[in-house]
Amino acid sequence: MDGELSGPHVRAARSGTADAGGGQLVCVNGELAVRGKLHVRRLGAIAQLHQFRILDLARRQAEAVFLDGSNWQLECEGEGDLFDFGQRLEQVGGRVGLVIPPPTVRENLAKELTPQRKKAALLVVGAALLVVPVRMVAALALPLAGALLTLGGLLTLLLLLALLLETGLLAGLRRWARGVGAAAALALPLALALGAGLGLGDARTRSREQQAALEKAQALAAEAQEQATRQATERAEAKIRAAELSGKLRAAVEAKNYEEAAPLRDALKELAPEHPVLAELTATLEQLGEQDRVRGLALGIAAANRITRDRVRCETAKEVSDAWRRLSAAKMGDERYVQARDAAAKLERCRLQVQRAFGRAARDGQRQQRRSSLGATLAAIRRELPAATASLEGESDQQLRVESPTLESAAIDALIKGDGGGGQSFLDRMAAQGITKILFVSDTTKRDFKLKVPGAAELTRPLMERFGLADELSLPPLPEEDQEVAEVADEG
Repeated sequence: MDGELSGPHVRAARSGTADAGGGQLVCVNGELAVRGKLHVRRLGAIAQLHQFRILDLARRQAEAVFLDGSNWQLECEGEGDLFDFGQRLEQVGGRVGLVIPPPTVRENLAKELTPQRKKAALLVVGAALLVVPVRMVAALALPLAGALLTLGGLLTLLLLLALLLETGLLAGLRRWARGVGAAAALALPLALALGAGLGLGDARTRSREQQAALEKAQALAAEAQEQATRQATERAEAKIRAAELSGKLRAAVEAKNYEEAAPLRDALKELAPEHPVLAELTATLEQLGEQDRVRGLALGIAAANRITRDRVRCETAKEVSDAWRRLSAAKMGDERYVQARDAAAKLERCRLQVQRAFGRAARDGQRQQRRSSLGATLAAIRRELPAATASLEGESDQQLRVESPTLESAAIDALIKGDGGGGQSFLDRMAAQGITKILFVSDTTKRDFKLKVPGAAELTRPLMERFGLADELSLPPLPEEDQEVAEVADEG
């Protein structure tokens, strides 16, 4: 097949390997390929293409299966229709049946409807079908039973009265009994009607309760079904992701690239802790990690020696941090442990240089802040002392001088305790700017406040922690060295 057939932009990943990349899906001179910005990734010859299977109803995911056993997963980046591209590929290449259309809704339903889910669905349907006869029986049973018991009781009472009257035991009460019997004959239908009405009301109440219970059960069943489907989807996605990570991890181990393999191992362990590739490659990864540590230790010693000989590098936090990160991995059993400990001692001097450089930068930033915010400071002062002026003086402009024709103690107290902005008091805000002293001066009064400002170590600690340089850089001495030190102390 000559010429070129262009398709959508896709991301292609070869199953079981780390080979992946993006670009435009094309068919050029009888070969299927993904053309990227820098190079063309060849997928395989059309003649060797066994199937071009569409994986989703949106037709944005597909799998290219070749006769040599290689499978390529394709996914559109942005808009695109892989089914349309496959049909054009089928027509141009003369390959009938090459494209497998996406699964239908019925097929997806058959796939997701497992035997357990079928049983759950049949139980729900059966429960729904039984509701109607159960409700009818429940609606009639209690009122009918009540009516029968009432009627039976009345009949028993009437028969007993009739027996007593016939035997002459209550001959004097016959007339009264006949009146009672007539009243009972009239009251019985009314009682039956009243009982039926009450029973019907109870039946309606039970019907509503049963309907509410049924709706709740249906909602729970639907929620359970949705959760089961979601969990199945998540498991499938996790399985695909684990396969991709295991392929990349295997490739990194084969290339003996521990820096790339370590994060892949951690990601796979978090996703699938029992994945067989982890157990298979654990020993190899530990060996690579140890080799990488020893190699990094040698690089750290060399870097520390270079840094300590260069003043500019010695004040560069990134270089000092990188060198210490490698040196801190040293173990007492290492062949070059003593060299690493000596290099760390030299590097500690550079850490102090970095801290001093950060301190100078912090002080300069505070000085600039004091100068730039002097206008806002004066505005805050004039809220209590309208005629006041303010100026910076002293070394590094660390003292604030406030002059006013009159100074009232109440106004000064209100100022220093008042809001300085940003949720801070006026004094706290001045201390944060590095002001060490505030002097209030008038023709007759002089009053000053000394402020406690953060030290250089406190100012620079957050930044030093970011580079891992907040604490002293040192490695513990060897046990025999501790013994020598103790012996020297005893001799002294």
